[in-house]
Amino acid sequence: MHHRKNKSDLYINSEIMSFRLLIVLFCSCFINAQPIPYKKGNVWGYATTEGKIIIEPKYDSVSVFNTNSDTYAQVYQNAKCGIINQNGKIVVPIEFSYIDFYYPNFIVKNNTEKYGLYKPNVGFIIPAIYNRIEYAKYDTFLVEKTNKIGIIDYTGTILIPVMYDQIHYIDYRNNSLKFKVVNDTETQYKIVTVSEDEATKTYLVQEVATSEIEDIETVEVNSTKDDFNLDNLAKKYDRVYPVYRFRNNLLFTVKNGKYGFVNVESKNEITPKYDTEPTVLLKMYNSKTRTEENYLTFTKNGKVGLVFEDGTEIIPAKYDKITGRNQVIYLENNTKTGFYFIKTKILIEPKYAGKLNDGFSIQPYTDDAFTIIPVYLDNPKNWFYIGQNAIEFKE
Repeated sequence: MHHRKNKSDLYINSEIMSFRLLIVLFCSCFINAQPIPYKKGNVWGYATTEGKIIIEPKYDSVSVFNTNSDTYAQVYQNAKCGIINQNGKIVVPIEFSYIDFYYPNFIVKNNTEKYGLYKPNVGFIIPAIYNRIEYAKYDTFLVEKTNKIGIIDYTGTILIPVMYDQIHYIDYRNNSLKFKVVNDTETQYKIVTVSEDEATKTYLVQEVATSEIEDIETVEVNSTKDDFNLDNLAKKYDRVYPVYRFRNNLLFTVKNGKYGFVNVESKNEITPKYDTEPTVLLKMYNSKTRTEENYLTFTKNGKVGLVFEDGTEIIPAKYDKITGRNQVIYLENNTKTGFYFIKTKILIEPKYAGKLNDGFSIQPYTDDAFTIIPVYLDNPKNWFYIGQNAIEFKE
């Protein structure tokens, strides 16, 4: 018999659905968050990109998260190392002197200087009995014990006995690994067959018709009607010459003693207005136009500024020095360092005494890529991270 639901039932169900949706959205936001190392006093934890603590600072030191199918980070306490996941749960105990990541497991070294292979939340899948473990090929590992070496797989199964002085990888064919092994009594080849499930690799190859290639090679740059044709540029300016030898896509232009710049491919141009040649600082690929675009430094009254290749001056000429790498511009004035983040268009005036390195991107090559740089205000020992959103990840 079919029962009709009353209004109160419908109201309660809608509340439950709304609550479930809220939980899903909350969890989704947390999972997608990029945990950033965060310093509180002398201990480290993690925060969101907005600076909200999500893993309470309690470690002597931490690494950035390794963004693979599962997300892990190394944490250190009392000179020992362990692994946590993005929820802060310890998945490899903090009791090892060395840990190296080989997805989905870890090579670890214990307090007796022995190496093993550790699986998160499970334990040792290869006991810590070896003097050395190194990744070889296709989920196999080279192991050393009592000055002899062999090959094992990721389950600890011995594929080549630990009895050789030398092992050389030769090649991989038809799901089989070929090694050359050498000891005092023999030199021979060993064939290790790899199962289809563990070794299958898939590559996508896009074929381009010859006619399409010819069309690409004969773009309008070669047309006499194109303002960026070399002949027309030569008529327009007193002098035109390439930025790099044997390449005619990037050009310097000169008019009445002033210097400019032309990108023939992107058809961007800086009208000659500088007293000296600009310097190409960074190249960035524009996926929409499928061309490289350039950021250049220029000098004015002894100071340096930054200009985009279409003539837009991004940073005024007021700095002693400007350098750059990836999507970050480094500004220097009076021994202090500042930054300009191209992705967020945020400029931080020089106020830091220095940076430990050029920084790096978390989840690189994705839309969620987030750049952080290790900096310090006075003593390098008191360093912390600053993000591309100008947030200092410290308290």
